Amino acid sequence: MAAKSRVHRERPVADDVADCIETTWTGHLPTTQRRLGAIFQRAAAGAGDFTSQERALVLICEFRAAVVARELDASWRSKTDASLRAAIAVSGAIGLAEVAKALTDARRDLGGSVTPAFRRRRLKALERRLLGLKVPVDQRIDRFAKTIPRQISSHTA
Repeated sequence: MAAKSRVHRERPVADDVADCIETTWTGHLPTTQRRLGAIFQRAAAGAGDFTSQERALVLICEFRAAVVARELDASWRSKTDASLRAAIAVSGAIGLAEVAKALTDARRDLGGSVTPAFRRRRLKALERRLLGLKVPVDQRIDRFAKTIPRQISSHTA
């Protein structure tokens, strides 16, 4: 009997677009990086008086980084519903309606009691969907970051 040769793909075709984006993402845009740096510097100095805009920026940036790194499951392990609600609110508020829609669909699918395996599969599908969107996510986050006033004073503990 002759040996059969098989073509083996390491990942399904649906992942190809997401992989391309993932490998080309170089991080947050300059204004976003500066605003995040200032927020983290104040936090390290003991500040706790962050505005809702600053908190929203940190949340959306952490979310974006987790999606690109394909780490939503690890990032949201025990707080998936709360994280989805927060990400939906911030995404919608900064003009990322397509992202908010994808998150809303995922939240609906994850409602109620689901197995850990289903949760992981659904979050992986969400990552692929978000990475496949033809939306300038980083540019919209950067535009939002530009609306946040710079904090000139430094806070000490």
